[in-house]
Order: sequence, then C-alpha cells, then structure tokens
Amino acid sequence: MPTYVTDTHSLVWYLSDAPQLSPAARRAFDEAIGNRARIVVPVIVIAELIFMVERRRVQVDVHQIVRRISAAPNYEIVPLSLERVLDLQTVTAIPGMHDRIIVCEALAYSAKLITRDEAIRQAGIVEVVW
Repeated sequence: MPTYVTDTHSLVWYLSDAPQLSPAARRAFDEAIGNRARIVVPVIVIAELIFMVERRRVQVDVHQIVRRISAAPNYEIVPLSLERVLDLQTVTAIPGMHDRIIVCEALAYSAKLITRDEAIRQAGIVEVVW
C-alpha cells in the first residue's frame, strides 16, 4: 500500500474540495479513503493550519479537521520527534523550516509528498505528487 505525506495546503484543499488541488493529488487522497493508500499528516501541518486560521488565510475548524483525520482509518497524524528535527540538517536545499520537517517525514516514511511547493519540487529530494 503506498504511503503519502501531505503538506498543509494540500490537506486543506482536499478537505474543502478546493479547485486548487491537482487531479493527481486528489487521487492520492482518494486512494486513502478507498483503503488503497495511507496518508501521513505531520503534526507541523496542524500547527501551520492553526496559524493560517489565525491570520485569516483560511476559514476552517481545526478541531473538526483533526477529528476527521483521526477517524479516518488510513490517515495518521505523526508527532515531531527529535530524530526528525536532527534530520533537518540533511535537507538544506529546502529553505523553510516547516517545509524541511515535512520533507524529512516523507523521507522517513519512504513516502511520496503531496505538495504544490515549487522549492520542494525543484530540490528533487523526495518524490512529489502534484
């Protein structure tokens, strides 16, 4: 069963059925719903989501999203570990700390990363679904 790691925007766009989400990214999320894939949600994605809500970039209920993710059998919110933090030193091609953490999670799970982020895509460190 394939494993995907999601970034913040991709997750929000999927859950809100937004047109910004690419067809390939939508298929990856749908595979998990269809019990054909696993989606890993780094806890930093939830933290970023909280900041997006506070800055009024998105209007979502973070608690409801966490409940939906937690209830979905093939979705898993993973905590930030010291090991992942130390891995940040290995992906210096990614400029942002949050993005590095998400990339490190994808590497740790040998997963494809669902993201539109151009810097991540161009770095070529992980396989990207978009």
